[in-house]
Order: sequence, then structure tokens, then C-alpha cells
Amino acid sequence: MQTFTELLLVYEEAIGQLGLDRPAAIGQSFGGMVAADLAATFPRLFSKLILLSPAGLWRDDAPIPLMEMVAGPPEELPKYVFAHPESEAAQAALALPEDPEQIPAAIAQTTWNIGCTTKFAWPIADHGLGRRLHRIQVPTLIIWGREDALVPVAYAKEFGSRIAGSQVEVIDDCGHAVQVDQPERSWTAISRFMDG
Repeated sequence: MQTFTELLLVYEEAIGQLGLDRPAAIGQSFGGMVAADLAATFPRLFSKLILLSPAGLWRDDAPIPLMEMVAGPPEELPKYVFAHPESEAAQAALALPEDPEQIPAAIAQTTWNIGCTTKFAWPIADHGLGRRLHRIQVPTLIIWGREDALVPVAYAKEFGSRIAGSQVEVIDDCGHAVQVDQPERSWTAISRFMDG
């Protein structure tokens, strides 16, 4: 696939082929951007939407340092993703396999993942999503880490104001990967939303 629109079509077709009837969708960062755009483009596709610090918008007063993160040295990546890169959870998320023979494949997979993501997000991940968010018609929960160093917390309000009836939850002492930095608080918010 060559364009972001084609990416959305592939996901929409996959959901249909899997026989899923209006599933709830959850997406984090780039995945949150894709989930939000799917919900905006295909308003009857999902039953509920959960966005964890999604990308997809741009504000000049709150730039997203995607280029700095991707082009910078690998050892600086954790500071963009986690509030506490030295924490046990962050270290576990970044850990290479214990088997030395699996390490090259893990590094190659991570490089491939970043390359595939940046194909659609470089140099900024704004494909006009802001002009489509008003089309989202399902209950939506937006969760953001207050200390997000990649996609600043200002975007939480931006997404919330553009998606009618959405709920915004900002979690303190939390970076971009909310599910790693604050798993219990994130899960509590998600469970409450899904049960509500």
C-alpha cells in the first residue's frame, strides 16, 4: 500500500473479513491515529473507541518531535516514550530477547516497525484527521499522559473538543506509553468506560 487512505481501507476490509460486528477499537499513538481515522471515515465500523495518546494532529504551539525521535540516537528513544525510562516496566518493554540468536531478528523487527510507521507519519502525522474527527459518532475515551514528551498533553483537549461527547482522562506521572507508565490507572479508566 502506498497511501494512508489505502492503509485505512486495508483495516476496514480486514475487520469485515474477520466477521467482526462493530467491535470496540483501542489504539495507541500511531495506532490511535489509525483507529480515530477509521472511526471518522467509517462511522458505523466500531461500537466504542479508546484512544491512548494518539498522533494525527498538529499544532505549531505544541510541536511533536517525531523527526528528533526517529532520527536521533536509539538510546534517546525511551525519553520520548516513557515518563520514567529507567523504570522496571519501561525496561521490560524495551528488553531484547534473552536468547542471543533472537536478538538480530528483534532489532530488525523494531527497525521495520518504525520504518512502516514513519512511512505514514513522516515528517508529521497530519493527514487532515482534524477535519474529520467531527464524524466520529461512537462513545470515545481519550487517555493521555500529562508528561507525554512525544505528543504533548495539549492534544488531549484538542481531540476531546473535536469528538462530540468524548471523555478525556489525563493521567499524572505518565508519559506517551500510558499503558506502560501507568497500567493500573489506564486499565481502570478503560474498564470503567467499557462497562459504562
